[in-house]
Amino acid sequence: MALNSSLIFASSLSSSAGAAFLRCRFPLRFTARRRTLQSLRVFSMAESSRASHRYTNRLASEHSPYLLQHAHNPVDWYPWGDEAFQNARKKGVPIFLSIGYSTCHWCHVMEMESFENEEVAKMLNEWFVSIKVDERSDQMLIRST
Repeated sequence: MALNSSLIFASSLSSSAGAAFLRCRFPLRFTARRRTLQSLRVFSMAESSRASHRYTNRLASEHSPYLLQHAHNPVDWYPWGDEAFQNARKKGVPIFLSIGYSTCHWCHVMEMESFENEEVAKMLNEWFVSIKVDERSDQMLIRST
């Protein structure tokens, strides 16, 4: 309730006073713009398979929107399943487990800063079997009805 009244109050101020109020009250006012741009980037990651990609991993055959967003990372992602665990046992390496969902802001930040980095991917691919899990796999079912 306080947030709504603050916004109403700010809109009733003159433009310069309102902007100053919003700057001190809401210091991250450009966050919405960044998120919009990141959302466009996410939608572009779901482009058709006709586009050429430098990397394609096992997530390319999954149905989850979140897993598909990571299908072209240089990290050799596995979906949750026996194949990943058998490979980890065979190689004698631990599991690197990453859990997220398609609308998670920090999941996208992590992807941009780490999972798209070729040096990080090289270390993950060498020292771990990396598994990506969609925390909200139910969203896929909800959208399909």
